[in-house]
Amino acid sequence: MDLVIRRARRSDKPDVLAAVRTIWGGQDRIPDVFDRWVTHRTGPFFVAESGGRVVGMGKLTVVSPTEAWLEGGRVAPRWRRKGIATALIAHRVAYARDRGFRVLRFSTASDNTPIHRAARHFGFTRVGA
Repeated sequence: MDLVIRRARRSDKPDVLAAVRTIWGGQDRIPDVFDRWVTHRTGPFFVAESGGRVVGMGKLTVVSPTEAWLEGGRVAPRWRRKGIATALIAHRVAYARDRGFRVLRFSTASDNTPIHRAARHFGFTRVGA
């Protein structure tokens, strides 16, 4: 699979909205934050693209000069289990490290086992239930 991770562009909006249409029962917050996130004011919003289509996304939000928050990690349902979420995490972690961030945090459902496994791989420590 050809996978390119790059900064999101305004022109990605239709693909991003299509990718999240059925996530969270159609109530995903990405449609509400896309326009704000794509401007990069609080940190970069990345998309994962395969075959010219957006298949995943993730935001790195700057909290302080040394701390950032990973949020908005999504993979279109039919593209899951192909390593896309892991690639998006790896990209954001590398981006943050290259810029001197020492603390990275994120929140996810307690039963999201695939992300918990990926998080351990990248050195994250679980701090909640």
